[in-house]
This record gives sequence, C-alpha cells and structure tokens, in this order.
Amino acid sequence: MKLRPSCSMCLNFDAIRKHCILLHTDKTLDDKKSAEKCSNEGRFVRDINVLPSLHNYFDDNDPQADYWQQDLSKLPKDENGVPLFVYTHRGTERAIPANGDVHLQGDIFTGVPRIHTRQGQREAIKELGVDLARIEAEKNGVPLTVLPGEELEQGMDMYKKRVSSIKSMWVHEEGKDGLDW
Repeated sequence: MKLRPSCSMCLNFDAIRKHCILLHTDKTLDDKKSAEKCSNEGRFVRDINVLPSLHNYFDDNDPQADYWQQDLSKLPKDENGVPLFVYTHRGTERAIPANGDVHLQGDIFTGVPRIHTRQGQREAIKELGVDLARIEAEKNGVPLTVLPGEELEQGMDMYKKRVSSIKSMWVHEEGKDGLDW
C-alpha cells in the first residue's frame, strides 16, 4: 500500500483551528492534494508521531478500506504490553509523556488520556486556555507543562461561546415574542 500524505500528518497543520500555519489558509485533516503539492515544493514536514489513517491509504468508498486496521505494533508499550497511543484532533498519535513526571498507562480501546500527553496538553491549552487546562490536569493528577509562548493562551472563542450559550439558556430574559421566559 502506498502512503499518501495529508495535512493531518504535517507539522505545519494546526488541527484544532484547521489551519495551515505556513500558508495561512484553512485546511482539512484529510486534504491530500494540498499535502502532495507542499511535499513536491518542499513545504511538507512529516509529524513522526501521527500514525497514518484510513484516508492516507484509501479513497472514499474503496472496498478494501473495510478490512484495514491501524498498525499499532511499532509503538512503545507500557509495562503490560499495551501500545501507547493518544487520540488527538490530528488523529491517532504516538503518546509522548507530558513531562518527565508522567507515567503513561495504555488502554487498547481508548488510548492514553490526552491530558497525560504532550500533544493532549498542547490541545487543552489551545482549547481551554492555561487556567482551565491546569484545572483539568490537576483533576487528572498530572502537572500541566506550559511551553514558552503558551503562558498567555486564553483558549478558543468557540469554547467560550459554548459556555456563554449554555449560561444564556438559564438566564431570565425577554423572549422574541415579548414574553418573559
């Protein structure tokens, strides 16, 4: 099987914001055309922790895809022989401990908890902001490692809007019919 690169496999792809950092354009995880063009022009930088996905080998509706399984055999394993992987916005990745104090424990079905990994902590900081990510890490018994440049991260607007919309459901306000809810 020939591996076809996609944006999800490139270090220049911000999977949370679905944006190419290098080209300053919006992209999707499975964008193979852009990745191939970038590869030909020397801009594609392979993220070695991202495992190839179904879309890296097969086209949509390819009958062979029904029998394909991701290869976890080359991943590091925990003391019980369980492969250490984490599900992120990019897809399935090799789990990298968040810092030297974190011991990774695998689960063959759910992987390693995101907040225990370097990748998961980067995502939590981008999504929630440093303060909420720290609370999430503490709830999971791991220290949050904040990298240079992340100290002032406030999180994404969509999460703030979601919290705001949930709050507004419970706020006493005048409806559009002029009725008091």
